Amino acid sequence: PPPPPPPPPPFFFTPHHGNRDAQESRGLGDVYKRQVYGTYIWLTDTDFHTIDATWGYHPGAETILFSMLAIQSYDTPISMFIPELRQITFVLHHAVVLSLSILSLRYRAFYYYAVYFLGVIELSSPFLAVVDAARDYPKIAAQYPITNEICRVMFAIVFYIVRIFGWFPVSYCFWRDALYLLFNSDAAMHQMPKWVPAFWMFTHGLLTCLQVCVLCLIPFDRPERHRAASR
Repeated sequence: PPPPPPPPPPFFFTPHHGNRDAQESRGLGDVYKRQVYGTYIWLTDTDFHTIDATWGYHPGAETILFSMLAIQSYDTPISMFIPELRQITFVLHHAVVLSLSILSLRYRAFYYYAVYFLGVIELSSPFLAVVDAARDYPKIAAQYPITNEICRVMFAIVFYIVRIFGWFPVSYCFWRDALYLLFNSDAAMHQMPKWVPAFWMFTHGLLTCLQVCVLCLIPFDRPERHRAASR
């Protein structure tokens, strides 16, 4: 069996390890439902944190994955064919997340981490949406300057909390589990090829680099630069 997990980081949960359970508009409404639902599951559903992090099934996680699959199936071609959105970071981000959603659903793997990486981290998106609206429509910024500034500050705060301080402890657990699948011959793969966790790790590394880049850009107060990582 895999080694026992280390003590959980402060304010975050460590997944249980075991066997498989028996069991522009980009649709902002979908984003907000996903973030609220993901955060609700992560913070309040105590049963969720007892499932196996790699193979455990959770209906809420599957709902989040199908939601992401639907929105990225729309976003990926739109980003490729609309000139204003045809930026390499946008296209790659959408394509990568679409691929991860498909693979996770195909092999019913890493549902635990999908809740955080596809749900909880969207908490910064509503504030970014307000800032984007104020930027695209100056009359809104002129009419609601205090709201605009509050949302700028809240975006930065929430981004740091869920996409930096929360991202790395959860990423550590994910990499530990993925490496176990790759380098332990007795790891249960359930017909999943070894290249799948390797692909997850590679793309997760790319997305982590993007998070760090956005972290460096936030102090310069240019919200449009943050959109790739928050999409």
